[in-house]
Amino acid sequence: MKTFLVTFLILPVLLISTAAAQKVVRKGVTPVKVNRSSKTVFYNTAQLSGKWQEYQRKVVGTSAPVDFKDSLLLNFNKRDSVYVYDGISMSQRGVVSIEAPNTLSLAGDIYTIVALSKTMMVLNDGEFVRNFRKTNRFYHETLGKLKANIESHEKPMLITPGKLTGRWDVYRRQANPGTADSILVKSITFLSPRDSLTGNISFYSAGSTQTEKFTGYLTGTTLIINAAGKQWQWDTFKADGEEFVFGKDKEIIYYAKKLD
Repeated sequence: MKTFLVTFLILPVLLISTAAAQKVVRKGVTPVKVNRSSKTVFYNTAQLSGKWQEYQRKVVGTSAPVDFKDSLLLNFNKRDSVYVYDGISMSQRGVVSIEAPNTLSLAGDIYTIVALSKTMMVLNDGEFVRNFRKTNRFYHETLGKLKANIESHEKPMLITPGKLTGRWDVYRRQANPGTADSILVKSITFLSPRDSLTGNISFYSAGSTQTEKFTGYLTGTTLIINAAGKQWQWDTFKADGEEFVFGKDKEIIYYAKKLD
């Protein structure tokens, strides 16, 4: 009876040991020893799927957001690749990878993942901490859906300088066939317009986007802007605080919306 009891007690121990020894690991997978008490968060590229738009930026080690006009846009259209946009101009396409636990490589640029959820992401590139929101479409894709009435602006209108304050993003250009301009306005920001105008203007030139400070003024229905050794002279057609229309009739008309 004693012999039977000892055998009965030892048998489960042998079964458990045998099961552990025969535990199956998927082919090609290296077993990972998990430390249950560790608080380290591990990320994977599947969590990045979709479009991410930068909405806030801070200098590393500071708490105050800084002004920026080159929002970083990330489109993870495949698990192992990413489109990286600087503003609305496509910069490059490259491989995306994560080195455990939180080192992210985007087309050769290295970031540290500070936080990542289904809708928010925070990346540190060593100089800036960048906050992203997940979005169904980038802001410039939304602008492209805005409609502008096709109309001939033969009569420029006087506008109130105060209606120009803020940043205006061009969402449509209306140009006559054959009109060619090597420099196209992308956005224009007016800083508290008074008798003289100051601000920043972004434009496409030689295949790239440039942003320059400008000075200018309004004279009647004409807007004069001086920047980067160039002078623009436009007629003003509309400035109601929501939409700004300017340009030259029968040449090129710019339609801009305030997004601030």
